[in-house]
Amino acid sequence: MTGTAAAQSNADVLDPDLTALPPPRNGPVNLLPEAISARVTDDRATVTTWAGYDGAKRAPLITAMAEARIIGRLVFVAGAGYTADLPGAATFRPQLGLRAQLLDQAKHGVDAGAAVIYRQDLFTDEGGFIQGTVALERRQGRVRLVSNLLYGQDGEGDDRDGEVRVAAMYEASRGLLVGLDSRCRHDLWSSDPNRFARDRPVYELMAAPTASFSYGSWAVMAEAGVSSVRTTVTSNGVIALGGLASTF
Repeated sequence: MTGTAAAQSNADVLDPDLTALPPPRNGPVNLLPEAISARVTDDRATVTTWAGYDGAKRAPLITAMAEARIIGRLVFVAGAGYTADLPGAATFRPQLGLRAQLLDQAKHGVDAGAAVIYRQDLFTDEGGFIQGTVALERRQGRVRLVSNLLYGQDGEGDDRDGEVRVAAMYEASRGLLVGLDSRCRHDLWSSDPNRFARDRPVYELMAAPTASFSYGSWAVMAEAGVSSVRTTVTSNGVIALGGLASTF
C-alpha cells in the first residue's frame, strides 16, 4: 500500500477523540425523555422518571423506568408509561425489554447500542407495541451528539411506525449539559383499516431545548418546546417535561 493510500485509509477511520476526557463509568447516562442510551455504565441499577404535559396531544406524559445490568453491557429494562390510548381509562401500562452496548468510542470512534422493548402504553387495545432501537452517541470535546433510530409494530402486525431522534448537547460546565432535542415519528405502510377511526397519529414532531445537571449518582433534567401531532387533523402545542434519575 502506498503512503497516499495508507493516509487515505487512516482518514476513513473515525477519530475516537482521545484528547477528550473519558465519560464517567458511573451515574445516569440517559438524559433525554423516551430515548435509549448507547452507553451502559458499571452501575448495577438505574431508575429514571419523567413527567410533563403535551399540548398537541392534550394529555399528561408520565414514565417510570428501572434498568438492571445483567452481565457485561447487557441491561434488563422494566417500567411503565401513562397512556391516553383509551380516553376515560387512563392508566399506567408496562414496558419490558433488553438493551446492550455494542461499540465503544475509545475503540471504535462511536458509542453504539441496541434495544428491544415491548410496550403496552402504545396500541393498548391491539396487543401493545414491539419496538426495536439502534442508538448512537459521539462525544467531541464538550459536544455530545445523540441519535436513535426506531422501528416498531403492534401485536397484530398491521400498524408500523418509524422514529428518528437527534439531540445535540454542550457541556457548559462540569455536569451541566444544554442543547436541543428533536423527534420525528411517522406511520410506515400501515394496513390497519381502523387506524384513522382510532385516531392513531400519522406523524408526531417535537423540538425542544434541553438541559440536565448530573452530580454523582443523581441527575435532574428538563425540556420545554413545541410539538405537533397529525391524525385526521393537525394539532400543535407546547410540550414541557421534567425528569429525575439515580443510579445504584
